[in-house]
Amino acid sequence: MIERTSTCIWCVTVLLMIAGCPGRPRETIDPTHTALPLIEDPPAADAPQHTDYPEDLLKRAANTRPRGPLDHAVNISVFAVPLGEVAGSLATLTGIGITILPHDNSGPPLHKRPVSITVQAARLSDTLEWIMRQVDAQYSWDGAGVTIGPQAGHLSGKMINRSYPLRTMTRLPNPVEGGTNIEAEKESIFGCVNDMLAGYQRIRPGSRFARAPMGEGFVALCSERAHRRIKQILREIARGSERSRPPAPAGDTTEIEKKLEQITFCTYRDEHVLDILKKLSIKTGLNIALDPRELAHGEKTRITLNYGKASLKFTLREIVKLCGLKDCVMEPGRGVWLRGTKHHPRGRSLWDAGVIRSYYVGPVVKKIGIPKLLTLVRQNITPGEWAGAAPAMAYAPTGRLIVFHSRDAHADLASYLYILEKAIAAGAVFKEE
Repeated sequence: MIERTSTCIWCVTVLLMIAGCPGRPRETIDPTHTALPLIEDPPAADAPQHTDYPEDLLKRAANTRPRGPLDHAVNISVFAVPLGEVAGSLATLTGIGITILPHDNSGPPLHKRPVSITVQAARLSDTLEWIMRQVDAQYSWDGAGVTIGPQAGHLSGKMINRSYPLRTMTRLPNPVEGGTNIEAEKESIFGCVNDMLAGYQRIRPGSRFARAPMGEGFVALCSERAHRRIKQILREIARGSERSRPPAPAGDTTEIEKKLEQITFCTYRDEHVLDILKKLSIKTGLNIALDPRELAHGEKTRITLNYGKASLKFTLREIVKLCGLKDCVMEPGRGVWLRGTKHHPRGRSLWDAGVIRSYYVGPVVKKIGIPKLLTLVRQNITPGEWAGAAPAMAYAPTGRLIVFHSRDAHADLASYLYILEKAIAAGAVFKEE
């Protein structure tokens, strides 16, 4: 890209304004001209087919799951071992560096909190998810290693200045009817980025986004991870009226259900619950876990199961009853979690693992308006979760609804928007005056 002299001048001016000091490196990038990544979200087989993607491509995508360092398979069995030691063992098994951040919370230091878990051939990401539930922490992946810390500790990383050009992204129909207010569109695009990352700016001191004095672009001072999010947002805005492919289906629990039907022989007399779960897991090949803090006597809780043969499903339900837990939850690709009443946040922060997708909702907005659309989405998709750094949502000037959320939430949102379109067409939903 060739930069004009005036562009260089405003970039330097704004950098000094938001950084407060000279000498910071500046990069000028154009995320809308960056090649789009390969399909990440293969479509659900029963989802409404309203895309133009070739059927053979969609089938291949549905059977292909990108793999990375967090998919490394691990085998580990520990009983009341400090998190620091467990992290060291996982690092040795996978060759991936794991860092535990300090914290200011009450209770024992994070690296000393006990972990009790047995997993076989489990993905590192799934193992970390279950471990985080036991130590009230979250983990993040920065491309080079894993960081474990309190929930607010993952918005870290070196602050970097980069400038982004602003231009019209609206695709006008042919023949062109009327015109477009380019300056207003630039302001809206910048506003969309600001809205999507407003939560990040609230909890990451020193981060700033600023419009250039001459209006040709904006400059962002934020972490590398936030810059990646900006590029994703701008790419989604530029998609115009293109229809989004349906998200990937929810994980399949068929394999877990088969393992739950296996017959177990239960002759456990006054044994530790965690020992029983370990033996059942090894015998059946199904990973099973819980938070020991939800047991009456923690890791020392003992029970008796002495009724001979029974299915694993029946056995786990009996364990839930005897331990005063709530139920058994099948987690696709992971195993079975024995859940009590304690709420466990996501093991991997949504800011770190969330997906930015967009949906063309121009016709819907014309019918019911932007405020009502945003309100309906917040009320029907993970209500009560829209106040933090993520999830986040904004309406772009190209008619796209940009959403930063989990893959499961995107699947629900895609279905909801399809149903909403049908309801509007039937006159069941309308704009409020």
